[in-house]
Amino acid sequence: MGFALLAFFQLAVGLYFLAKPAARRSVFDPAWVLGFIVACLLLTIASQRVFSPQYVVWLIPAATVLPVLREKIDWMAIALFSGIVVLTFIEFDYEYEGLLRFDPVSTVLLAARNTFVVLAAAMFAMRTFAFSKA
Repeated sequence: MGFALLAFFQLAVGLYFLAKPAARRSVFDPAWVLGFIVACLLLTIASQRVFSPQYVVWLIPAATVLPVLREKIDWMAIALFSGIVVLTFIEFDYEYEGLLRFDPVSTVLLAARNTFVVLAAAMFAMRTFAFSKA
């Protein structure tokens, strides 16, 4: 499912740029390129069956640069990335045994982290198309 979703997203972006020649100039903007890469990573992570903590490490370089590349600081991106990192740390360092026992607190933390990942994926996927209108 992850590969199909990622391929569909990349195809949709490609078709969008073919249909709107004026939008092509945003491809040369570093903020757009990095946002597109983050959207692809988040869509892949959100659609996989297994969420390894190393996936969060893949996001950290972009998460440190992307929120400040645009004209205004992107506080929503900072909040979502921080939530993903903190909840992943808590889950794998302190609550992993609770997950194995189906502890409700561990399950809620896991669901919150996964919700943040899906929200961030949706936000960056939508911004991939919306950024070129600015």
